[in-house]
Amino acid sequence: MNALFACGDGCWDVKGFIVPAGDAATKGEGGRILSAAPSLGKVTGSSEFAARYTPSTVRSTLRRQLLRFRRLVIAAIEQAARRKKAVPSRAEVLSAMKGLKLQGIAYARPVEWNAKGDNVSAVIFVNVVDGDHFREVDQIAGAN
Repeated sequence: MNALFACGDGCWDVKGFIVPAGDAATKGEGGRILSAAPSLGKVTGSSEFAARYTPSTVRSTLRRQLLRFRRLVIAAIEQAARRKKAVPSRAEVLSAMKGLKLQGIAYARPVEWNAKGDNVSAVIFVNVVDGDHFREVDQIAGAN
C-alpha cells in the first residue's frame, strides 16, 4: 500500500514506532507524526532537562508546572474579584484568565488565549520518518 500515514504524538517514539514498523515506516510518502511539543533543543533548556531526565525530575518539573498553573488560576480569581468587588463567577474568572500568560515547558512562547479561549501559542509540529529518526518538516500555528 502506498499511502500517507498520519498519527498523533503517541507514535513519536523511535523504539515504539519506527523500529517495529521497519521499512513500512518509510514506504510511500512515509509517516507524518503530529506532536504538540517540539524536538529536544527547540525550546531553551529542553536538551539540558532531557540530559538530567529521571522519573523524579519529571515529577518535580510537573509539580512546578502545576503550581504555576494554580498561581495563574489564583491570579485570575483575584483579578476578577477586584474588577467585580465581590466573589466572581466562573465566567468572570475565565475572562480574567484569558488576559494572563503562562510559560510552560513545551512551548517557546508563553501560553496566551484569544477572545474565544483558544491557546494562540499552541503549535503542532509535523515530523516525518526519515530512516531511523524523525525530522521536523512543518509547524501548524495556533489559533488567532
